[in-house]
Amino acid sequence: MRQHVFIVTLLPLLLASPAFAQKGPIAALIAGNVADLGSTEVALSRGGVREANPIMSTPARRVVLKAASTSLAVWAVTRIAPEHPRVAKVLGYSIGAAMGGIAVR
Repeated sequence: MRQHVFIVTLLPLLLASPAFAQKGPIAALIAGNVADLGSTEVALSRGGVREANPIMSTPARRVVLKAASTSLAVWAVTRIAPEHPRVAKVLGYSIGAAMGGIAVR
């Protein structure tokens, strides 16, 4: 299972456009989402907590849905970047910070 988590969390990196010169927002976005997924898995493995979202009830669903949502966010940021680089930066860093904040909580 851990190999699958690693492989699937790399998917957004593969979808990021090489032409997007500012990789910082993309890295922040991906790091925040990976931290959220990782902290969720650690908390669930320790017991005493449960996943409140019924759609994310199994580890496989969590990995697939997190990879899909992260890939969509990476795609959106890279699509916006050429015409609106500041908006793309704000969006990428904001999503990363939000997901990182959730991971810490």
